[in-house]
Amino acid sequence: MDILAKKRDDGRYQTLEEHTQSVLEEALNFVKEDDLSFVAQKTKYNRDRLKDLIFYSVYFHDIGKATIEFQNTILHGYRSYHSLYSASLVADIPDFELSKQEWLNLLFLIIITHHSLYAPGIFAAVNETKKYFFNLLPESKKFFYLHNKYYQKIFMKSCPYKFTYKQISLSKLQRKIDYHLKDDLRHIPDKEKLRLLYYYVLGILNLADWIASAKFSQKNIPKITYLNIPQKSNVLDKLSETLKPEVFNIKDFQRSLYNTKGSILVEIPTGEGKTEGSFLWAMNNLKNINEKIIYTLPTQTTSNKLFERVRRIFKDCSGLVHGSAKLYLEDLFSKEDGYMNNYLNSELLFSKVFCKPFTVSTIDSLLKYFLNVGKYSIAMFNIFHSLIIIDEVHSYDYKLMGFIKRFLELARESNIHVCIMSASIPERIKEKIGITNYPLIKDNELFKKKPNYIYKVKKFLNEDVNKIKQKYLEGKNILIVRNTVRNSIDTYKLLKKAGIKNIVLYNSNFKKIDRVKKENEIYEKLESKNQFILVATQVVEISLDIDFDLMFTDTAPIDSLIQRFGRVNRKKDEFNPGSIYIYSKTDIKPYYDYLLEISFKTIKEGINDIGEYVKWLNIVYDKLFEDIKHKNEFEKLFHEGYEAYNKYLQYNDGISQFKDTYSLRDNEFPKVDFILKEDYENNNYNYDNTVSLGTWLLDKKYGYLLAEKDLEKGRYYDVLNFEYTYELGVIIPQKDEAPEKFL
Repeated sequence: MDILAKKRDDGRYQTLEEHTQSVLEEALNFVKEDDLSFVAQKTKYNRDRLKDLIFYSVYFHDIGKATIEFQNTILHGYRSYHSLYSASLVADIPDFELSKQEWLNLLFLIIITHHSLYAPGIFAAVNETKKYFFNLLPESKKFFYLHNKYYQKIFMKSCPYKFTYKQISLSKLQRKIDYHLKDDLRHIPDKEKLRLLYYYVLGILNLADWIASAKFSQKNIPKITYLNIPQKSNVLDKLSETLKPEVFNIKDFQRSLYNTKGSILVEIPTGEGKTEGSFLWAMNNLKNINEKIIYTLPTQTTSNKLFERVRRIFKDCSGLVHGSAKLYLEDLFSKEDGYMNNYLNSELLFSKVFCKPFTVSTIDSLLKYFLNVGKYSIAMFNIFHSLIIIDEVHSYDYKLMGFIKRFLELARESNIHVCIMSASIPERIKEKIGITNYPLIKDNELFKKKPNYIYKVKKFLNEDVNKIKQKYLEGKNILIVRNTVRNSIDTYKLLKKAGIKNIVLYNSNFKKIDRVKKENEIYEKLESKNQFILVATQVVEISLDIDFDLMFTDTAPIDSLIQRFGRVNRKKDEFNPGSIYIYSKTDIKPYYDYLLEISFKTIKEGINDIGEYVKWLNIVYDKLFEDIKHKNEFEKLFHEGYEAYNKYLQYNDGISQFKDTYSLRDNEFPKVDFILKEDYENNNYNYDNTVSLGTWLLDKKYGYLLAEKDLEKGRYYDVLNFEYTYELGVIIPQKDEAPEKFL
């Protein structure tokens, strides 16, 4: 009797032996001698035993399909638990314990969790419910002993193991789970060692299983390796093609990156080509076709735009990872093909765990895997084989800075090379995150450019609506940045009332689908030279890659202001400088008043070179760190972020899968996704129609909550009783008791 393991859409079956052989072949592609030596050295686990653990994890992972229960699954669709059945046959194999002092059976652990990562509640009542009963077929014994044949075939030597095929009762299997798995896990002191072994071996098994299954199913297998290591000269040619009709002339700092090996810090002004330089650094550091590049950014919007650029160079080797990537890619693929690409789900499956050769990701989507979120076994295996680029490192809050410091330490320990980039990062922050000793790429000539004239205005921005109108009538493209959503709406309405028609409002209070539309509208206007005014909030500091002639802005922290400066005269045409008006009178929220005061005071009016901006930045941060209130707040948040990895490593017993509930960022006013009244009435609960708003709106005392989420009815979001328009976004009535941040 053939034991069936896989079924294809056309009705064809694959046997257990065929599938296992296929997975073994794929797994061997991921086993590298250098990796084995590194993991063995870090964990003190015998190198040859580690290689054998990988082999046997793959060989035995699906032996539980040789049961009546699984054969009924594949033939008739009944539910079964083949990972549990497989684990029962290796439960008494003692050869792969963690150490002589730590009796955790790694083979048992990996096989029982190869479909669902370990969690404390895994198979909690195996011997108490009939659903877990199973009957092994006689063919399972024959397949069990075939391991000798495959071991000898692969390793070209006799198998040294004398395993015995042994069926165990459900009550004994339960004891194995409770006492020889869960209890042993809790008492392992070195959780990091266990985690590395677990994700390394399980990552190989999971990846090999995915690929082998996809090949049998004849489904599209996304590109997860380069055909050849990309040559730097080819990347230069492609960069030139993507910039046409402009010419790509390599700059001195890019040439330095082109020839640099290892981790690096890059300090170059905005708009000078840091991104292209980092591509060249990555090409120079790739060791083989299996190594990945992960480029991280602060926001989904910036990630989307960079992905478009990366895709023009690296084609189908490119991936995108963030919370709304599916929405963005669906829109992109449908535009390209005229219909939804059939391969999208496969692309998303492999992309979200960094399988693609070049992935663009938000920093949060990368770092959350260090807290065991999602399919972290595969993600961590790929991160372990990646070059990491962290762009806009200066833009993160203190809590996330702390986590980044811990990540950089882990990267060094794992020989992961990191390229850290910033246009302006304070010396104090460089010291705190431990990058002052990184080799530095910096071109001082680029900091001598004087792109903009700065005006300091001691009044409220809305008092200058007539000046804004006058500049608009002179033919200027104008950016207005307000510190709150409410103020951005007020300014937008004032300008509309003043007779200006070509104006766009952009803030965080729009539906996800409309934010994408707004972003496209903004880019289209800029590219077509269609004069307009953009009224926005601080989301433009890092979310949009834009260039305006003139900016009116509320005062803000110095680093935020420098980010805003970079949105004016991006090409730094010194013969036609931009103009920036900074208004000192503004709402204190969401910023610390002392920080606003010293930032505004430090900035000098007139035309200043970019190097002056950096001096201002360091002056302000030096004063901030002399302020006890600010220093204590920094230390508290930084410490919380830094300790998060170690804290959850212990909490998760090193390997437990963790729900995606921890915020890497300092959210004084946390947000959640809501559905609005109109979509609720139309039964439209799609994620792309959600809008992210403050959790304070859940409080019934405000009277805005129309309906609570109901998972059984397919309503995955709470519903707010708000009106909404594409022009203005969510219409939130102003109430005195509501948090100022959202008004």
